[in-house]
Amino acid sequence: MNHYVLGTAGHIDHGKTALTKALTGIDTDRLKEEKERRISIEPGFAPLQLPSGYRVSIVDVPGHERFIRQMVSGVAGIDLALLVVAADEGVMPQTREHLQIIEMLKIPRGLIVLTKMDVADVELLPLIEEDLRQLTKDTVLEGAPICRVSARTGEGLDSLVQTLDRLVKALPPRPAAGAFRLPIDRVFTIRGAGTVVTGTVQSGSTRAGDELEILPGNLRVRVRQLQVHGEAVSQVHAGQRAALNLTLVDPGHLYRGQTLTESGAWSVTERLDVRVESLPDLNFTLKQRAPLKLLIGTAETMAELILYDRKEWGPGEKAFVTLRLREPVVAGRGDRFILRRPSPQLPQIRLGLDLFRIRHQRGKDEAVDQGEIHQPVDVHDCRPAIGSVLNGEKTGNHIGAVPQQLADELHILVHIGGDQPIPYLVSDLRFGMLFQQLFFPLFSPAHQPGGTLHSHHLPRFRFSQPSEIMHSPFSA
Repeated sequence: MNHYVLGTAGHIDHGKTALTKALTGIDTDRLKEEKERRISIEPGFAPLQLPSGYRVSIVDVPGHERFIRQMVSGVAGIDLALLVVAADEGVMPQTREHLQIIEMLKIPRGLIVLTKMDVADVELLPLIEEDLRQLTKDTVLEGAPICRVSARTGEGLDSLVQTLDRLVKALPPRPAAGAFRLPIDRVFTIRGAGTVVTGTVQSGSTRAGDELEILPGNLRVRVRQLQVHGEAVSQVHAGQRAALNLTLVDPGHLYRGQTLTESGAWSVTERLDVRVESLPDLNFTLKQRAPLKLLIGTAETMAELILYDRKEWGPGEKAFVTLRLREPVVAGRGDRFILRRPSPQLPQIRLGLDLFRIRHQRGKDEAVDQGEIHQPVDVHDCRPAIGSVLNGEKTGNHIGAVPQQLADELHILVHIGGDQPIPYLVSDLRFGMLFQQLFFPLFSPAHQPGGTLHSHHLPRFRFSQPSEIMHSPFSA
């Protein structure tokens, strides 16, 4: 059976935790401070059994603007979003901000839940719903169902459950293949059991007895026991909320933001090459080397922005950029993330890691795995060059292409030439960053269309792990 995670979103005190408890019977505010202040500070988790037989996980996230990191770590990787809006207040600032985050992270499906119907002004409901329709226009929630409920009286809960069941059944299955990866969102110890980490399985599966690796840190661990929402299981799969009891590790070395992975299948990087898009309603631009806060998975770190084809990055603009990170992270092709200015704490940038993860190494000349090119190659017949430099199997697995496609794209780049921004010359944007990094020297003014491609123009590089490209220094 497929496994899915649902996540709440919305303004503080709009009833997300009360709704989760009404649906599941579980109070997800577990911390003493949360109960005393009557607000959610950390994400909470609960299982929900649907009529069709699906048993999904619900992630209840904080609504306060100060806890955006916790909110992002909670909703990262969910399959369906519940935008919760109090019927007696309507759209509020964190309603808008959380909707932007849902859109940034490309959560595939969702619905809108109007809560607190027992205290709502019935005459104002059509206006509130129209406001929500306008707010969600051109987002993943455009046209989404609106369910009216009251966690206090139970009004509308049965209809909400039926709607959730219908939407979950329509969700695409999570990929079963792939190396195991679980971003850690909690670390704690249990007397008699030892160290426990929790998170949502993003890919792959693992079972009791497996040896895994925690990154950053390169810590080798062994899985002693597994649980899903308090129930012991022998194996966990992508899409499940899981708790793993680990041995061979000091809990003092673990923290939220690390990733539990299949040994040797993943690596960390301090530099990300990404495709990004800023929100159109910003009132500022970002300049070269601007400091930003990166939120990816459950990790948070400072990043330095490196621009290539412009001096400033303005509102609503798309760009290929590099992020130099203060601390290493685990990232894979296609991962979504969020960038924010360190101050003021406002959501600003919509992004996705849709291309490649590249680790840059300065001062090292890497050898070519499949041999080097010793003879000049005419740009009109560049397949021999691309075939001998690039390992076709590894490159194809990495970006979903075959050597002939790579050769064709290189031919387009060299044939057009000029000083235009390189990524935008590529007919398929998957290839843009790869060629910008590997073949940048070819596009200087000295190399005009119709020239000859010589081996000494190509940076030396090699492939390491299949999930990573390593190559010679590339200066921003």
